[in-house]
Amino acid sequence: MLNKSHIFGVLAAVIAIAPGTAFAGQVQNNQQNINQSGAAVGSGNTVVNQANQQAVQNALKIKKGHRYGSGGYQGQRSGQNIGQSGAAVGEGNTVVNTATQRAVQNATQLNRGR
Repeated sequence: MLNKSHIFGVLAAVIAIAPGTAFAGQVQNNQQNINQSGAAVGSGNTVVNQANQQAVQNALKIKKGHRYGSGGYQGQRSGQNIGQSGAAVGEGNTVVNTATQRAVQNATQLNRGR
């Protein structure tokens, strides 16, 4: 039989292994926003706006008991927005806007039968 210290040890190990995991009955929300602007006045100036966003969400659902047992619901929501603007007044000025976005959502279901 497991005592309380063993149970807490197992729980701590699960949290350490999967800190970004949602378990049954939970919803994960992620919202990332970047707004960049730049201005160059004169000649030979360069404005560079570079934005990178990455969101990774993992969900774990463990079904117990019968084959058709319930394991609860899960939800994952992710939103990413990038706004960039640049202005160059004069001669020989350059404005460069670059952006990358990546969103990964994983869901895993484990069935534990009798």
